[in-house]
Amino acid sequence: MRPLQITLFVLGFAILTAQSFRDVYVKWLEPRGSVLDQFRAKAESDVARARNLAELVALYRDAHQKVEDYERTHPPVSGPEFERNQTEPYKSEAII
Repeated sequence: MRPLQITLFVLGFAILTAQSFRDVYVKWLEPRGSVLDQFRAKAESDVARARNLAELVALYRDAHQKVEDYERTHPPVSGPEFERNQTEPYKSEAII
């Protein structure tokens, strides 16, 4: 019985160690960049670079102001709301 316990302990310890090394690699060492980053929308990039909530609030304030200006100068868009949310400036406001 004792050899079985030792074997299971060593096996469990090896699995736990390997998983811990993998988690450390993924959390702190793995590169985060992607080839697809060059195709990101400007609003998505701005949100990803924001360091705190105050920066996000400022981004949203600007985007919301653009929507209000757009609504003042353009007639209301008829049709489903999901189509409206796919056009600028509504799209940027929704992303932020």
